Amino acid sequence: LSAFIIYLLAITAIIGIVFKKDLTVVLAASGAAGIVIGMALQGLILDVFSGLAINLDRAIRIGDNIRMHGSEDSVIEGKVEEISWRTTRILDRFCNVVILPNRAVAAATVTNFSLPQPFLETSVTVTLDVEVPADRAIRILQAAAVEASGQFAPVAAPSPSVTVKEITSEGVQYTVFIYPSFETRPRGRNLVQQAILRHL
Repeated sequence: LSAFIIYLLAITAIIGIVFKKDLTVVLAASGAAGIVIGMALQGLILDVFSGLAINLDRAIRIGDNIRMHGSEDSVIEGKVEEISWRTTRILDRFCNVVILPNRAVAAATVTNFSLPQPFLETSVTVTLDVEVPADRAIRILQAAAVEASGQFAPVAAPSPSVTVKEITSEGVQYTVFIYPSFETRPRGRNLVQQAILRHL
């Protein structure tokens, strides 16, 4: 773009100074042509400047796990594979590459699961009989979650915790909080539930 502007100024200067031509007609024609070209390439120009804004803002980076909330309640979730001048490529959970124009990324609400930490909080709810002492239930559930966390939680993730969520007619509901990475959420929940079954 810089080279194009420099060449354009140089050619204009050569026509005006060397050949002593009146630049009014040339500038008027180039202005009209610029408007026509700008209208024709409006989407492309918007994509280029949106890509520039995305790269400067650094709200998302290559390798980040994101969720995009677009128009009409559409949700795209996956890993950012590439951010170019015109498009952003996202590898979704079905291993499909979703190619989005940068203007769609700039207009969407984006949740970045990779910032500020490479893990997120999720939970597993377990209902136990009211006759099970709460301190014993919490101890058993926490031991199970800690045992399973070694297989999926990042090193910097906090230790799992357990709280009493609610007392219902069916029993006492306990919430087990775990901290998997974005990719290991389903596997983490599965492993924790298996460990809880073993410990119970």
